[in-house]
Amino acid sequence: VDSVGTVSASLVTYASFQALNPDLIINAGTAGGFK
Repeated sequence: VDSVGTVSASLVTYASFQALNPDLIINAGTAGGFK
């Protein structure tokens, strides 16, 4: 199975940004790289 939950995660992230209105957004882009 590929890309499970990516749409839901994107929508929640967008809604959070709209609600919280942050000054800075940092995307670490680890894609599961932490162990």
